[in-house]
Amino acid sequence: MIRLRSLLLIALTASLARAQSDPGLFDQVIDTPPATEPAEVTTSNTQLNVYAGARLPWRFTAGREDGSSENLEINLLGGQATMNPRAYAGVTFNVYEGQIGGAVAWEGSTYNILGGTVLSQFNAEEGSTVNISGGEVTPDFRAVGGTVNISGGEVGRLFNTFSGSVVNITGGSVGHSFQAYRGGRVRIAGGEVGSNFQARSGSLVTMTGGSLGPGLTIGGSDAVVTVSGGSLSDNAVVYPNAELHLIGDEFRLDGVLMPGLQEPGDSVLVTDRQRRVLTGELTDGNGVRFVLDDVFQTGRPWFHPRAIVRLTVGLPVPEPSAAWLLAVGLLPLAVRRRH
Repeated sequence: MIRLRSLLLIALTASLARAQSDPGLFDQVIDTPPATEPAEVTTSNTQLNVYAGARLPWRFTAGREDGSSENLEINLLGGQATMNPRAYAGVTFNVYEGQIGGAVAWEGSTYNILGGTVLSQFNAEEGSTVNISGGEVTPDFRAVGGTVNISGGEVGRLFNTFSGSVVNITGGSVGHSFQAYRGGRVRIAGGEVGSNFQARSGSLVTMTGGSLGPGLTIGGSDAVVTVSGGSLSDNAVVYPNAELHLIGDEFRLDGVLMPGLQEPGDSVLVTDRQRRVLTGELTDGNGVRFVLDDVFQTGRPWFHPRAIVRLTVGLPVPEPSAAWLLAVGLLPLAVRRRH
């Protein structure tokens, strides 16, 4: 049965209607208030709508720990879930308004953060998916094997991604001191990422767009950062056996064109670090500049003699079609359907 309260909220708040599933798709719909806040929701085909004035209890649990629940949806519509809620497989947790804190997304669960505020530490565990398209996420978000897609909103400092995690940034903003640890993958295609980004040993970072603040550190062996687009500061530190790959054209060292870079796919290593100025044009047309200095000085660019700097000629990126731009713009509005 479709609840009148749910229908009124959907009619009055168009932005929520675009993402909240039709209550008619569920066998059971719980609205709190007026209903008392449940300690858990584990029965399949259930929708829980948490309105202003409601507060989910300590360690509220959505879904069964064994992963057997199906088609569970939690909608935070102005209430609070600030006491370490847990979501297991088969659960979609939508945050529109209100506050959530200390949350854990377990394998098979999905969090959609479209608004509201995420307080304290949020853990995206292995096999989970977190989509951030709005709202505010305070510091210390941890991707611990999960997939995190950021297309909007404001994400605070100290974002950490660990082994098995994939973080895709296409919009919004992410604060300073982002840490990519061994086995973590970060893809930046848009949005703004703050200063002091650190790609630690064994991490993989790809940048095709967006912006990256000053203080990039590529630290330790097997850390690889590949940049083919976007804008970034020339203040970078690259440690021994770490790799910086630049893809574009017109690469010059102290104003002189680099030899061996005539055709797409041509690639050369830059080994001269005697305060040489490296410039070029990335595949999206943005310029890039680094001072290659192998003498370490605090607060200044530093490229260790054993750091790897590779230049590759890449094809220019074509302008996106209007249809593609429209499709991307509608992604955050996709409605979850029950099949």
